[in-house]
Amino acid sequence: MDDRYLFLEALLSARQGLYISYVGNHQRDNSELNPSSLVSELLEYCLQTFALEGQLGLAAKTTEQNLLAHLHTRHPLQPFNPAYFQAQRPQSFQSRYLQLLDVPRQQDNAFCMSPLPQIEPVSEIDLAQLIDFITRPARYFLRQRWMVRFTQSRDALKETEPFDLDGLEKYQLRDAIISRYVSGDDDIDKTFELLRASGNLSTGSGARVTFDTLWQQCRDMATTIRDWVNGQRPQRYNIAVNTQPMKLTGVVNRVYGNVLLHWHSGRYKTRYILGLWVEWLALCASNALLSEARLVCRPKNGNKPIYTVTLRRLSADQAQQHLADLLTLYQDAQRQPLLFFPDTAELYLRRGDRESCIAEYSREPSDKASGGEGQDINNRRICPDLSTQFDVFVTNAEVILQPVLANMEGN
Repeated sequence: MDDRYLFLEALLSARQGLYISYVGNHQRDNSELNPSSLVSELLEYCLQTFALEGQLGLAAKTTEQNLLAHLHTRHPLQPFNPAYFQAQRPQSFQSRYLQLLDVPRQQDNAFCMSPLPQIEPVSEIDLAQLIDFITRPARYFLRQRWMVRFTQSRDALKETEPFDLDGLEKYQLRDAIISRYVSGDDDIDKTFELLRASGNLSTGSGARVTFDTLWQQCRDMATTIRDWVNGQRPQRYNIAVNTQPMKLTGVVNRVYGNVLLHWHSGRYKTRYILGLWVEWLALCASNALLSEARLVCRPKNGNKPIYTVTLRRLSADQAQQHLADLLTLYQDAQRQPLLFFPDTAELYLRRGDRESCIAEYSREPSDKASGGEGQDINNRRICPDLSTQFDVFVTNAEVILQPVLANMEGN
């Protein structure tokens, strides 16, 4: 009530004019921000009560839009924005910023056009490191060679009160629920209490509603995986493959019986099958006595609860040859980033349509879907325009992903 009273007092004190300002867009991503509830109520009252002179005969919606445009002025974020120096309001009279706009802009060049100097040759690589490189090559290059991390801060205070979990939090909770259920703990109430005690769920009655919704979303998948596992404990396989140009070592943990099994509670992404593929190559090259590799997730599109992809067994020679191709790419990528974007690559290899792939790579995010791979902060730094380097991208896609698509079966 104190805020309302002070705001009303300010309104009544105005004589010649009233100026109210607020931050209307986020300084990081330019997303729209709402004003305070008091300003919103004032705007709503004005739109319902007043109209511009001579517009009373127009439709109510048109009248409101015209009045809002008259009352509301949107300013650019930076004082050197070109909009301030055009023949329209609002205008700026800062001559120093006008001089900045007159300076010719340097044309952007492709990132890292020339290979970097050779570093000390790598003789051995860990399996997890190779998977990280193949599934996110741009991020891997920037972190490992440039030693920089382009990440969105999740620690910054949010502008609005979070009443629901975001997509990543839901994904992590669904994975945790499935993992506990597959391991043999089918007491759903106990799982709920553990997750709430960990702080991953909100407090109060809303926590149970959220948990029940997540359980409904992943129940069919958890039940299917548990039936396949059938009480078996995951086996551990130590990997040591001597191939050219370097040795591959590591550990594979998710083997149940004679099947390598991966699951993700989210929708299908190409990097999921790539991670499974690299582990499967390592096991086949090691002559592990396994029959197949299996990925379980939700389909990329549609409402089916489960999408399953199976990889057939390869001979040791075939697996070693595929690993050698990947390791050669890894070695070359120590000097220059690998132009490979998994989801866009699969789209191209399945459709063969250059223009649709470029459009998908650059697709802007929306309220219902994330953007294309070109919106990733690391990919955008490496390749802001896929059309300029499309041929190189296609060559890499054929080497990395074509053998996977030829081997996989999905249903």
